[in-house]
Amino acid sequence: MIKKYVTVKENEGKNLQEISSIMCSQGYKMNHNTVRNIINSSFFKIIKEINEKQNLHLTKTQMIEISMSNKFQTTIADLLND
Repeated sequence: MIKKYVTVKENEGKNLQEISSIMCSQGYKMNHNTVRNIINSSFFKIIKEINEKQNLHLTKTQMIEISMSNKFQTTIADLLND
């Protein structure tokens, strides 16, 4: 089953509302739903690229599930922080 809403917040992370507030204060009209959609779309693009480069043959549903998983998002964030 695909989860509709995902929030990743550990240690120093920010939740969707906090990100939305920051973006609005910088002049971007953005609510928490838009933030979530942008984040999910970005993680989907990452898993789609991995799927293609590694010949994993994942279905779109599988890629959506992976891209929205807390474990995947945390792993990508950790890689970017290293």
